[in-house]
Amino acid sequence: MVGMFSKFSKSASVKSVTGAKAASAKPVAGTKATSAKSTGAGKSARTSGTGRSAQVTAPIASEHENPTLSVRNVSRVFKNKTGREVRALDNASLEMKGGEVVAIVGPSGCGKSTLLRMVAGLDFPDEGTLEYCGEPIKGPHYDRGLVFQDAALCDWLTVSENIAFGLKARKVYKGNEHKVTELIERMGLEGFEDSYPYQISGGMASRTALARTFIQNPGLVLLDEPLSALDAFTRANIQDQIVQMHLSTNAMFLLVTHDIEEAVYLSDRIVVMSARPGHIIGEVKIDLPHPRDRVSEEFVAKRREVMEYFEAPRAL
Repeated sequence: MVGMFSKFSKSASVKSVTGAKAASAKPVAGTKATSAKSTGAGKSARTSGTGRSAQVTAPIASEHENPTLSVRNVSRVFKNKTGREVRALDNASLEMKGGEVVAIVGPSGCGKSTLLRMVAGLDFPDEGTLEYCGEPIKGPHYDRGLVFQDAALCDWLTVSENIAFGLKARKVYKGNEHKVTELIERMGLEGFEDSYPYQISGGMASRTALARTFIQNPGLVLLDEPLSALDAFTRANIQDQIVQMHLSTNAMFLLVTHDIEEAVYLSDRIVVMSARPGHIIGEVKIDLPHPRDRVSEEFVAKRREVMEYFEAPRAL
């Protein structure tokens, strides 16, 4: 949680955990007051891959009822130790609107995570523009929640304290304490509320990290391969939980993954990137209803459609 650890951290090297600004930061221009109606209010429950109804109560009001993301002609160049320039991302453009789940897939090193970090406000483009809800992205903000590849939990905080961390830092914890309990139950963490990160499994740590982001009720959830280190069973279970959270809100979800099946299972659209310098070479629309059957002909056909990009010379 960028900007918050100066007050709460025991170590200056601790990672950012949600992409939020400091608690004293003002909402970005054009946003609604935090007393605004929740984005998920009044929506009927829908089902996920588990077959259970998805009913999630938003912990606090989102800043935007209909969030948007605009990435226009973005490029990023890095310099190595010798001063040689490495063009990681080249002229990438992407548009998103509220309620969408978009996955970005591509070869390793093509700039997927670089793009995600720029959307989070942790890095900045050398060319092009990024806008969230019509405003330039100038840095991290709690309305754009980032979940890292590793859980990045605070070792000295319990599961419940990690989940509540952002709310406390923003001084909105009072009156929302019960939301921590609700998310603990929803994410299957009952009985481990008072456990420390070293006392729980990798799957529990991932669910805690997700809960810590979801409790902020962000308009944009950024997922940087947070499930990549998990076993297949745990991974599938948490994918279902992500689907349930998505179906209960109008937030946008932007996912980076190397797993084509995961992209098809979670997404409305899959954006395909080339090898470095990464640029977008195609897009596959996933118009399959939830819950999705991973072995259905339609699902397999979509997976094959994405894979064709990597089998063709244009993706090399």
